[in-house]
Amino acid sequence: MNNTQIYHDTETFLEDFREMNKSFKIFVYPHKPDDPFANVLFPVDFDPEGHYASELYFNKALFNSHFFTKDPNQADLFYMPFSIADMRHDPRIGPDGLQDFIKDYIFNISHRNQLAFFAGQVNSPTDDDNEQLRSKFCLHVKGFEVNTARVTDALHYGCVPVILANHYDLPFTDILYWKSFSVVVHYVDIPVLKKILQGISFEQLSWLQNNVMKVRKHFKWNAPAVDYDAFYMAIYEL
Repeated sequence: MNNTQIYHDTETFLEDFREMNKSFKIFVYPHKPDDPFANVLFPVDFDPEGHYASELYFNKALFNSHFFTKDPNQADLFYMPFSIADMRHDPRIGPDGLQDFIKDYIFNISHRNQLAFFAGQVNSPTDDDNEQLRSKFCLHVKGFEVNTARVTDALHYGCVPVILANHYDLPFTDILYWKSFSVVVHYVDIPVLKKILQGISFEQLSWLQNNVMKVRKHFKWNAPAVDYDAFYMAIYEL
């Protein structure tokens, strides 16, 4: 890897990544197949797709990786594989019962040495692929819905992300230099957004686009997972 300009500190990142890859372990609290809530627990058999695909890819990759351990004494972290989406649609829980269910479940399961995590389920596929392929910039507004700001989609299609937010906790900010492949615009500057984007020179745009192509591998989910992809980056962050 020689893409130094997209990282804050390439040497430190690569050294820490190698160390993580050698020794980091995660214990996943198991559950019985006949658990009354087994339907909301991972692993699942269907293939990832839609807006929630990243959670499913992470779980599938974790269970098939060398980070997974069945020995809790080896573990650096303990993982709880819940599906928030499935819990929302389970009539016994529903959206209003999530908080109480999770609180009670963690309390009960901690007394029998089993736990679980939450992750979303698949949703409908995106319908704006062609628009992102055609665009130089893709706008992402901070919001509450999962499909409000799909920055990773923009990177996948080679579109420079424009982050519209005063404060945005972007992925891997301690590793990646986001200003090298995205544009961040504060709310107060939204009225002049068009002027800001038009003011980016051809050379600047080419530099941003080139870095988008370099960095997007860190946001890609592979089956099986490969070094420096989204799964390994998430594990590195942990």
